[in-house]
Amino acid sequence: MKQISITIQALALILTVSSCGKSGEDATHKTTTTEGATARATPVLREQFDGRIIPKNATKLRAPQNTFRVGGWVSDSSWIKLQDITEDGKEVQAGDVIGRFEFRGKEALPRVKESIQRAEADRDKAGLDIKSELDTMTSSQKQSALNAQRAKLDTMKEGVVSARDLERYDIAFQLADFEANAQSKQIKSYKRAVDADKAFQEQNVQLAMSDMERFKIYEKRFVVRAPHPGVVRHAYYARRRRKIQKGDGMPAGLHFASVARDQSLMLEIFIPEHRYALIRSKPSFLVKSPSSSQTYEVKVTKVFPFPQEIGYIKENNDLPDAREKIYVLQAEFVDSDYSELSAGLDVKVVIP
Repeated sequence: MKQISITIQALALILTVSSCGKSGEDATHKTTTTEGATARATPVLREQFDGRIIPKNATKLRAPQNTFRVGGWVSDSSWIKLQDITEDGKEVQAGDVIGRFEFRGKEALPRVKESIQRAEADRDKAGLDIKSELDTMTSSQKQSALNAQRAKLDTMKEGVVSARDLERYDIAFQLADFEANAQSKQIKSYKRAVDADKAFQEQNVQLAMSDMERFKIYEKRFVVRAPHPGVVRHAYYARRRRKIQKGDGMPAGLHFASVARDQSLMLEIFIPEHRYALIRSKPSFLVKSPSSSQTYEVKVTKVFPFPQEIGYIKENNDLPDAREKIYVLQAEFVDSDYSELSAGLDVKVVIP
């Protein structure tokens, strides 16, 4: 009986040891399998940077300064509205209108015209008054000259009239002659004053006319034209996360469009200042298309020598990292087929 009990205990011990060994093997197998699955499921993370598609050979056009100072009418604003813009991708010639901005100075046009009319009316009225006054003075001077001649004839009556009367005639002649000469000098002086007044009135008219010329110069400033033949490319508006559109308000000086000499594009890459070493070790990058899974290889052709604030480069100081310093790289596409990309798009750039 005792021998049977020992045998049963031995069998139980063997089964327990076997079960523990199998559980350990299963646990080890499960752990290894889980680690392998995790390794396969975790993607390889590649560092990415911001980039922007820009025309390769283009002239940037910027919003004009929104100021107006003409004839006492003063208007200043740091904000301006784009009323119209030529469609993106359209071919234009030199002098064609690209953008037309809101011109609030047109409210001053009636006042400028009124100023010109008032100055011309004052000049014409002054001319009429002067002519009338001059005619009166000339007539009076002629009469005084005749009186002097008659008085002179009376002085020739020597021997006909008494010496007393002759002396009186002589005095009358001297007075008449003096009056005639004085009026003649007065007319000459008046004519000089008239010439000065005419010059003054004419200067007032020219000043009013210059206000109109300045008005036209200001008005012309708010119409931006193509500096040379090319293709219109709308700029990216960072504040609205899209390209510039008709009706957008923007700060003066903002880049709103470009005129590209051809259809070619290039890329600007923004590398943080602390990753400057990457610039030397990585001559090429991959550009992710924002509308598909396609990537395009680009090669760096230029590195700007000094870091800039990203808010300045992207023309948006409201960005959370606007004060971060970055280096700007310019890169060209290796493949000539990148038709799905267009100028003004913000893209992501990764290291190959």
